[in-house]
Amino acid sequence: EAETAELLRYFEAPFWKKGDTPGTALNFKCKWCRGVYRRQKLSHGNLKTHRDGSTQEDKCDKGCAGRNKAKKAGFTLPPSVAERRALEAKDGANATQQGIKGFLEYPPGLAVESHRRPFPSCCISIHQQQGPTLRTAMVG
Repeated sequence: EAETAELLRYFEAPFWKKGDTPGTALNFKCKWCRGVYRRQKLSHGNLKTHRDGSTQEDKCDKGCAGRNKAKKAGFTLPPSVAERRALEAKDGANATQQGIKGFLEYPPGLAVESHRRPFPSCCISIHQQQGPTLRTAMVG
């Protein structure tokens, strides 16, 4: 795909290094900052995060320190995470990553409770009062 090909242009050819599975070339040297970054077998996420920055609050959102050099050399790069956040803030949008609050909203009449056993910790049951009866559904 074109987006992946453009991303890989930002790095030198992949290479194998000692300790890697034989026959794999998952390590990429950045052409602009010279750092080495490892991609996953099925994802270029680490490479994209290096180039464009991270959306995680405690990580760098500016991307590669060599982005300006790459732009001067003719690379057309998408905005870094920091640049996108600044544009969103300028436009009046919330420039921070949304948390889970508001993501899980329950309609009125629902009660949520956690279970310890025999259900895994990720399971919850949702009870909905319907007249004199109480319906229960397991989620998770």
